[in-house]
Amino acid sequence: MRLLKSLAFEISALLVFAFVIISAQAWPVRARWFPSFVAGAGVLFTFAQILFVLRRRARPGKEAPELAAERPATFRQAFRLYCWIFALFLGIWVGSFPISLFLFVFLYLMFWGREKWLFCLVYSGALSLFIWIIFDYIVHIPWPDSLIQRWLM
Repeated sequence: MRLLKSLAFEISALLVFAFVIISAQAWPVRARWFPSFVAGAGVLFTFAQILFVLRRRARPGKEAPELAAERPATFRQAFRLYCWIFALFLGIWVGSFPISLFLFVFLYLMFWGREKWLFCLVYSGALSLFIWIIFDYIVHIPWPDSLIQRWLM
């Protein structure tokens, strides 16, 4: 049963990476570089993980008791991390990319990293400013329109 769950997760991740690669092909060349590179690496690592899981299944062994005890906590942490990433994507889609990125980094550092609010504010602002300068003034890649921007236009 664990093998099936693991393979289902890896195959779903593989499908997401494939969707990103296919979707990025409609974008301008410079805009598709980053998502294609990241998704391509994701495809390679996901295939490696699938092979690792299948090889490990071919040689069954006893699982260490301490690893079995950590599994529920690890699953909860991974689930919370994926919820954060989903919230970022939802914020980008509904709101705007720069605002969502700033809020994501700020809130992630506050709640997940347990940093002080001033550090979170400075770090989020500096990262957002850096990304804004890179994409707007150096690479000249426009930000995608959000749902709110489309509704207002």
